[in-house]
Amino acid sequence: MAIPSERSFAPAATLVGLLWSTVLFANDTWEAWIGFRKGLNKVDADAETQGLILAAIVDYVVRIAFGHAILAVLGSLWLWSWLRLLVPDTRRPALWALLFGGLSTLSLYGWQITLLPTLHDWFPWRSAWVAVFTPGVLAVLHGVIGLGLAVWLVRSWRHDLLALGRRLVPLAALVLGWMAVEWEPAPEAAVGNAGPNVVLIGIDSLRPDHLASQGYFRDTAPHIDAFLEEAVLFEHAWTPLARTYPSWMSLLTGALPIDLGIRDNLPAPDALVPGRPTLPQVLSEQGWHTTFVTDDSRFSYMVPELGWQTIVQPPVDLQNFVVSSNEPHYRAFHAFFHNRLGDALLPTGAFNQSFGKSYRPLRFIARASQALAEASRHERFFYASHACFLHAPGDRIWPWHSMHGQEGYDGRNRFRYLRSGSALFLNDGTPKDASGPLSEQDVRIYDSGIDMADRHVAETMAQLAEAGLLDDTIVVLFSDHGEEHYAEDLPYAYMGPNHGFHPYGDGQLRVLMAVRFPDGLGAGETVAGHARLMDLLPTLIEALGLTWPGELGGRSLLPLVRGEEADPENSRQVYVETGVSERRYWNEGHLGYPFDRVSERYVVHPETGRVHIRAEFFDHLVAAKDRVLQRGRWKLVYRPMEPAEGQLHRAQIELFDRVADPLNRTDLSGLEPEVLAELGLELVEHLRSDGIEIPQEREWATLVAETADVGGESE
Repeated sequence: MAIPSERSFAPAATLVGLLWSTVLFANDTWEAWIGFRKGLNKVDADAETQGLILAAIVDYVVRIAFGHAILAVLGSLWLWSWLRLLVPDTRRPALWALLFGGLSTLSLYGWQITLLPTLHDWFPWRSAWVAVFTPGVLAVLHGVIGLGLAVWLVRSWRHDLLALGRRLVPLAALVLGWMAVEWEPAPEAAVGNAGPNVVLIGIDSLRPDHLASQGYFRDTAPHIDAFLEEAVLFEHAWTPLARTYPSWMSLLTGALPIDLGIRDNLPAPDALVPGRPTLPQVLSEQGWHTTFVTDDSRFSYMVPELGWQTIVQPPVDLQNFVVSSNEPHYRAFHAFFHNRLGDALLPTGAFNQSFGKSYRPLRFIARASQALAEASRHERFFYASHACFLHAPGDRIWPWHSMHGQEGYDGRNRFRYLRSGSALFLNDGTPKDASGPLSEQDVRIYDSGIDMADRHVAETMAQLAEAGLLDDTIVVLFSDHGEEHYAEDLPYAYMGPNHGFHPYGDGQLRVLMAVRFPDGLGAGETVAGHARLMDLLPTLIEALGLTWPGELGGRSLLPLVRGEEADPENSRQVYVETGVSERRYWNEGHLGYPFDRVSERYVVHPETGRVHIRAEFFDHLVAAKDRVLQRGRWKLVYRPMEPAEGQLHRAQIELFDRVADPLNRTDLSGLEPEVLAELGLELVEHLRSDGIEIPQEREWATLVAETADVGGESE
């Protein structure tokens, strides 16, 4: 065989590499722009805000374009290396470069459809593809192809293996160089310290009744169940508002949202930091290093003023809020830039669960573990993490899209939650029988997310154990709220997995709450009485022997754990309210908002770029809140109604036995007047805190009886 010529293929490879990157970028950008336009058409904002939104989108696209410029260079080097190896004597290098580029793209997309299927919703056979072409199968196929190619190269260059070696050097350098970019060091090991330490592991939307240890039919979380064997579990624990930021603030202050003025996510800038002391503030002042880490900061984020010395979270800006709402499908970018280089190019995409199509949960778990290791280097630390694995959008990448029987399913919610919920089969003519498969798949998706949470808990506990920190660390495992799933005959219009929109059901209001004490106090035990997230703070204060510098609404749970206080009647009052809601969750005649669109309720701060609730919307939000008051098995639901002419106030009031009727289908207000009156008078105090006056001279039960058409009213 003649020695191959050293003809340069650089021009052809460069041209095709640039063309390849440009075409992929242009296609994905056009698709993204269609999505952005749909989203922008729903935004009713002033010209300044529209300009800020557009600037955020343009900045995002420019960053992606810069990544594609890098891909053009890498693609050119890739094609140049293969041209020199496979067709050294060709007179048509551009044609061969196009062929190699096309085959490389098909191979890349084949892997990506398996690993990140929601990025490829254009592909009509995704379900069949992921069922057949698992990562193992693809590895074998590529291994066979690679072996065959190696044999062919050796045979073709057998007369000049030294030349083959020289020509392999650029390709090997390119591959090894990119492997170095992709490589990420394992999290550092945590180290022992003097302590005591406090660790909060928050799992967004986790329902305790989806754990095998609590009777669930799937083994969703063996490590969480193992944790519960070493902890005291508060069986009936409740959130005060099924939204993240108010729940966290209630936990960190020991107060209700109604007392803090934090009535939903994204409060106004002057309300973001409560007027009461927070746990990180107090601990940092007394020598604890405070760290917070989360993978989603669209609707809930932390600021240093709350007492956090280290905060790890996606950028809190308009780009995160807007772009994640209509996430683009930049497939080539996501194939190459989920690494440290990609984090630098596009900070808003790093560890960001709201970008569900490309989210890698294991990367977040590693980042959270690194933050814990760094915190442990202090004499004592307070570390808190908040993981949104279970939250919408709910895209499932490999291997989570193949768990819990998802393999044989081929509905429209195969790889992500169906957010339209029952509207799909109630409003578009789809038979109601479709609700079963659709909702069951949503639950399978939800349960697969619990596995992600389980890995996070396992990694955190392993770090603490290996460093010998468990002997000096209080570990709290909790959820900020739960999640509602579909069931027939719900008392509201179900719109996909949801929370915070309505007052019904235990699923969204009951939370996981368990504490592992270093001395083994209550290990493996279950406390049956009511507990609230705001009770965690006084519990930790007592356990640490601290003096709290402010007022507390919660009560320590330690007397219950030690058996010093019996609570057979579940004497703790549980008060819950809803957040910003929608008409689709309201009964007819429900008190509404003066704004129709969600975008009208929020405003962008021109200096920080952060999104928050409009000040002029706040009073309307508070007035339209549904309220819940629970004691023991009884649950009172209060829903404000549009007042009739001449009335100041009107409400629908219902009573449920939540033990016998956890989905709240049967109103017992007419059958239990004494219970209704007792709980109603307690609720009146919370209503008065919001300026909603119920005349004192009227008994609550009489108020209900006189207005049977809506449940209750006052004039």
